Amino acid sequence: MVAVPVVAVVVAYGVISFRVAETVTQVERVPLDPPASSIAATHEDVTFNSRDGIVLKGWWFEVASADRAVVIVHGRGRNRVNSDFMEAAIARLLLVHGYSVLLFDLRGHGESGGTRYTLGIEEPRDVLAAIDLAASKADIDTTVPLDHGYDLKAASRNPRTELWIVPGCEHVKAFATHPDEWAQHVLSFLSRELDTQKPVTAPAGIVATSQRGG
Repeated sequence: MVAVPVVAVVVAYGVISFRVAETVTQVERVPLDPPASSIAATHEDVTFNSRDGIVLKGWWFEVASADRAVVIVHGRGRNRVNSDFMEAAIARLLLVHGYSVLLFDLRGHGESGGTRYTLGIEEPRDVLAAIDLAASKADIDTTVPLDHGYDLKAASRNPRTELWIVPGCEHVKAFATHPDEWAQHVLSFLSRELDTQKPVTAPAGIVATSQRGG
């Protein structure tokens, strides 16, 4: 029996491992087919950076006044529109049902930057950046969803519970955008709940609003 030197075994293992990694992480860029026009008549070409700076490319399909959006992510060796799970058809379905859609290429795929597929190590940075972009373009209240307010109102056992929905307002921006209405609602609430027996005195120019739920 011929003994194989340990060094030779280690070197062979290293070479084989490198070749496997080289093969798995190197992907061929396939054409963007079908075109964006097969999904919707209009779209926006978008360019944005991954969380680590890699330049990513994609298509943004917007539904007017939509308050929701979907980010579709392709698999290894494919791209934003050329995958086995038919993301073009899925995108069309979502658009019809009122969802804006972002299709984009992961790093090393399609038209995006980068040269390697990292087996899921770095790709989450791309997905998170895509979510950030979609949320920004769809103008979503990412901190507290609107339906949480409705759920809390429905769960309340207090018959005097009121829900005031402020249109066009981001999280904790009700006073900044609607100061008069905010004062009317809050002062009325405090006066009633604290039972001060004092009339509400609001700043000049306040107009009572009918924009309340429940």
